[in-house]
Order: sequence, then structure tokens, then C-alpha cells
Amino acid sequence: MAASMLADQNPNPNFETLGVPIDESIPVYRPIPLISSSADGKREPIIVLWTLLVLLFVPLGLVEHVLDLKGLTTVAAGVEFDLRLFLPLVFSILCVLWFGFLWGAIPAFGATLVAALAGGMPVAWAIVYSCSNPIALAVVALSYQAIPVRIDMRSVVSILYFAFASFIAAIIGSSGSFILVYSTDIDIGKLFSTWLGSWFSMFLMFTAISGPLLFFGTPIIERWKRHLGVGRASPDKLTRATL
Repeated sequence: MAASMLADQNPNPNFETLGVPIDESIPVYRPIPLISSSADGKREPIIVLWTLLVLLFVPLGLVEHVLDLKGLTTVAAGVEFDLRLFLPLVFSILCVLWFGFLWGAIPAFGATLVAALAGGMPVAWAIVYSCSNPIALAVVALSYQAIPVRIDMRSVVSILYFAFASFIAAIIGSSGSFILVYSTDIDIGKLFSTWLGSWFSMFLMFTAISGPLLFFGTPIIERWKRHLGVGRASPDKLTRATL
């Protein structure tokens, strides 16, 4: 009753009923439905651009095999492992934070599947293996869904939180390395180095490449989304998104 009375007395939709100002310019995780017909605003320009970029980035999963890239050999704590750059995953995490989980999970799955099949992995195992990167992205999405920290890397807290979420996501996503070793001709003795290279590569891609892209690209994407009228956040998230 009291809440409804406060709501009636508050004519400004930009303020919550408790009197806390809501700033929609704060860039937090605001997922946009990919397939729902009830979404607000105009998603068509986003879907068209996203589709074109997916068609570009998914085949990039083949680059490593076509060019026979071996990765950057690194040694840590006496263990030798390879650091690999997987550009579709960089694109996918940007899609997750800017538009929503499915927007990033689909290209991540597709690119990983293409790369796995090109590497000679059996189809059934390739499908299972390709779920590892979307699972890692789901960790990031859930992290920002639970705690609406700003995604533009414009504060120390947002940078540290992104690094923490990326670390957890990389550890969980690296579970695919076990499937990779089991289903291919990789020596079982290289399991630890393969796992180490998997999660460390993902962590570096997220923090060293995706992080700066979020810093520079988020303001542009957020203005575009507001122009299209999509990705509006709920009041409770906006009032808490001050970090």
C-alpha cells in the first residue's frame, strides 16, 4: 500500500519509488531477447549487423588450422604450454555483455564446432566440446546478471570484477580441454599443459583484448541501443549499478 502511494506521488518515471535517481546512461548488463517477438524497440538493425559479423567470425575458427598456427609457447612454473588466439571468442563475449547471452553463445558454439571438426574431432565429441565456450560465457552473463556492475571498464571496481568473472569463466570453460585430449591424438601426458594453455589463453583474451574493446566500444553501443529503444534496464538494477 505504501509503495503504491509513493509510486502515485512520483510523476517522474526516471526516479524509483524510494526517491533514488535512476540513470539509464549507466552501462550495465541489459540482455536483449534474440528470438522473442515481444521485445521493446527495434532490434532489426542489431540482428542484421550481428548476423553479418557471425558469418565473418565463425569461419575464423578455421584460421588456426588453415595457417597451421601453433600458438605462442610459454613456460610457467616449469610447465610448457601454448597460448592461442581465438578471435570468435573475443567477439562472443562482447556480444554477451552488450546484447545478451544467446547473442554470444551462438557464434562461440559455431566457431568452436567448426574448429573442432577441422581438427579431426569426431562429430559427437565435437558437439560436446563446442559447449565449453558457451558455458564460459554463461558464467560471465550470470555474474553480471547477479551483480550489475558497469561493463564499460570506467572504474577500478568494474575492471577488477571483469577480471574476476573472466578468470572463473576461463577455468570452467577450460573443461573442454579434457574432451580435446580424450577425443584426439594429443598425448595424455600433455593433459595438464593443454588445460593450462586453454584457460590462460581465454583469460588473456578476455582481459587484454575484450576489456579494452569494452572500454572504447560500450559508450557507442549503448548510445545505439538507446536510439533503437532496446536494452532498457529494470529500476532495481539501475539504482544498484553505481560501481
